[in-house]
Amino acid sequence: MGGKANDTKLSAAFTDEVYDRTSLHFTSTSVQSLSDTLKSYLEYAQSLEPSKAETDDTTRHPAFGGLIDNLSIYQQVSPGAMPSGALEVRANLAEYIAGLNSSRMGEEGGVELFEYGYISGDGGGGGSGSEYKRLREVRREKGWFEQSSGPSINAVSIGVLDKFITNYNVRVQCERGVAVKCSAAVRKITGQGDVEALTLAYGGGRWEIACNILHQAGEGEALVGEGGVWGEDAIVAAVRSKLEQELGREGVEGAQMYGYRVGLSEMEHVERFEKGINVEEFKNLHGRGE
Repeated sequence: MGGKANDTKLSAAFTDEVYDRTSLHFTSTSVQSLSDTLKSYLEYAQSLEPSKAETDDTTRHPAFGGLIDNLSIYQQVSPGAMPSGALEVRANLAEYIAGLNSSRMGEEGGVELFEYGYISGDGGGGGSGSEYKRLREVRREKGWFEQSSGPSINAVSIGVLDKFITNYNVRVQCERGVAVKCSAAVRKITGQGDVEALTLAYGGGRWEIACNILHQAGEGEALVGEGGVWGEDAIVAAVRSKLEQELGREGVEGAQMYGYRVGLSEMEHVERFEKGINVEEFKNLHGRGE
């Protein structure tokens, strides 16, 4: 990451009205610009000051300001290289949250920050002190995604990744136990950790198998290659096939399964970079415009 100070653009946005969530995808060439952009959204979310009451709505995740639940920062790097720019962005955001907590010392409303992906042991600079933690590990620690109650605000996860993530979600009308088995089956597809999957309550007797498909920069749409390297389309097809098999074993019709991708491919984000949407449109996209 380098570039000019204003080199951050919103290259894609996805809104799910039923789930009441908006997914935003930014493309940037500047650590400072991306840090400032993401910080502005944290500041905006914090200014909303929603109710601090706990919620029994199973379709809601705990979130910062009741609005932002997860920030995933991906940096294009060579295989084996540390995504130092992305680590710096997260460190900047963590500093902002720490300052916010400090200003509220002794008051309710402190922000819980959970890190995933690369967890640096040397203050955010990468190197030998770093370890890797999966998002599902963070979410399992709290169990907020497997039960019907929990804090509605002031918890956020921020990840640093060196692999591009494609979000492929599959909605299924079935019992919870069946959905959990489906997620477990998907995670075993390659044995290499290429697919992460969570079981999320969607409401109305529906569950969502939320899949994060990770692949190295430049793999594009390639199918399975030497060494078991998976491309996006191949994994999506494998996910669908595995879910159909699992649902069939549980007596659930495949027609009750609806899959969709969130966002663009890595190359599409790059191509849209010079034609990005103004980031201020977020307020209108989320229905919270002034």
